[in-house]
Amino acid sequence: MAHRLNSLLAYQESRMKFSKREKEIYGALVMSDKPLTDRELRDKHFPGHEMNYVRPRISDLIKDGWIEEMGQKTDIVTNKRVRLICALSPEERYRRECQPQQELDLAV
Repeated sequence: MAHRLNSLLAYQESRMKFSKREKEIYGALVMSDKPLTDRELRDKHFPGHEMNYVRPRISDLIKDGWIEEMGQKTDIVTNKRVRLICALSPEERYRRECQPQQELDLAV
């Protein structure tokens, strides 16, 4: 078990190279008890900033697999359907990235 934990920690350290804003956004989502819209995240954690303060970093974090879309809801300002986002734990991200290898190991 200790070997697996050490491997996971080493993996996290090598993969978690965030910009300052990405770290703030990811941290805010980790601390959230529910998925948030981009606007809810901005309003709660970055008040006074434009939406473009968070949106590009959210897109980068989605692309890199640190956060994911978890559905949709109606935005209170635009009345349009928007994405809900939440953070993936490093452990969940690790499991998802390693899943194809695990399937190969089971086939042997």
